Amino acid sequence: RLLSDAAARIENLVRSGKSRQEAWDASTVALTWAAKAYCHTFVVRTFSQIVSDAAVDKSTKDVLTALCKLYAIDGIIENLGEFIEDGFFSPHQVSFLKNKLADLLAEIRPNAVALVDAFDYPDKTLDSCLGRYDGQVYPALYEYAKNSPFNEQEVLDSYHKFIKPAQTEQSQRAPMARL
Repeated sequence: RLLSDAAARIENLVRSGKSRQEAWDASTVALTWAAKAYCHTFVVRTFSQIVSDAAVDKSTKDVLTALCKLYAIDGIIENLGEFIEDGFFSPHQVSFLKNKLADLLAEIRPNAVALVDAFDYPDKTLDSCLGRYDGQVYPALYEYAKNSPFNEQEVLDSYHKFIKPAQTEQSQRAPMARL
């Protein structure tokens, strides 16, 4: 439907006197929506098929199935307006989808670190102190904050340059404003 809408928009613009290029340019938002919907559908179908065909143990297949469902439902919720416009979901079904999304997040949470680790991204690339296998998130967060370049000095130079003069000027005008 999104592709049909984009094509109809292009044809209407051409009929109204725009060149094909102008009509195309004026329809890029609709074309982008159609492309994103197609890509999401393709990824969900491919992901689902690969997980279904995978020769892995049951627990791994269960986690991957939950991840696939999460991806599918998240995409639906992100684009809910399109689905509602086409009459695919009732308010009750939308509520069900939102609850299912929350359930899937809770189901996947114990495996989140392992799923990220499966991509073998180095910690430097992730640049996060939260994804810790040892679970020591708060001590790591504290260390991260202590070592941040923003915390090398107690008060940043920008405070003295911009904020303090503005506060001083405002406090000097404040007594006059009260009179």
